[in-house]
Order: sequence, then C-alpha cells, then structure tokens
Amino acid sequence: MEDAENARAALQAAGLADAYVINEEGAGPVVSLGVHADPARAEATVAVARLAGFEARTVDRLRTETVTWLEVDRQSNGGLPAIEDLAVTVDGRPTTPELRPCPAASPEDAAR
Repeated sequence: MEDAENARAALQAAGLADAYVINEEGAGPVVSLGVHADPARAEATVAVARLAGFEARTVDRLRTETVTWLEVDRQSNGGLPAIEDLAVTVDGRPTTPELRPCPAASPEDAAR
C-alpha cells in the first residue's frame, strides 16, 4: 500500500490530479488515473504516466445503464423545464439528467 501511495503522489506531482489508490480484489492496491469517456484523453493520461516513469495501460470499465428520453415540445410548452426539475432517484441513486438533442429516428422507428 505504501508503494501505491508513493506512486499516486508522484503521478499527481506529474500533473495527473485524478490519480488515486484503489484496492482491486486479487491484485492488491493499484493506482487509477481516472475514468475517461474520451479514448484520446485516456491515451494522453497514459502518455503522461509513462513520461513520469510508470507502466500504465487503459482498461475498459463499462457499466450498463437505462437511458430514458423525455421529448419536450418547446413550442407547446413555452420552452423547456429547468433541468434540475427533472432529477429523480432510481434504485436509491440520484439521476443526473442531461439536456441533449434526441437521436435521429431509425427507419424502423419512423414507420411506427
């Protein structure tokens, strides 16, 4: 654990503020350099860690989630509701609503 903490401190000093120690089952303590949705950013983080003298690699960490789209007709409703008003708790966890355009309908969806 002491080695992992020393590595975390060195990585943070190299500019990787998201470095933190996690205790992986079977592997013992490892230093995580954050979770990145953008592969290019993950590779840039790996490059910084390697320049600091560490062996680094990316590992896919996927999580299945239910996504619900709420389509709002802005003209009929006089605009959009406040995003904070759409937050709910699901299975004891608060949701994080996002405002995005709806994806384009597939030809199968359009035929329904």
